[in-house]
Amino acid sequence: MCQMNVVVMNENIENETIENVTRVESVDGGVTINSLFEDIKFIPNAHVKKIDMSANSIIISSNGG
Repeated sequence: MCQMNVVVMNENIENETIENVTRVESVDGGVTINSLFEDIKFIPNAHVKKIDMSANSIIISSNGG
């Protein structure tokens, strides 16, 4: 299985890094993030900004929360 790191950016400032992410899903009102060792997180008013497979990272931009 391949896990990624998700970096949550808020107003172009790194707000949070979530490791061992197995699923990212765009839903009404934001993005949900599933990881191996944490509860499902909901990031409100967010969207996927960049997926970098070579760096195993996903950048999520959030306007709130």
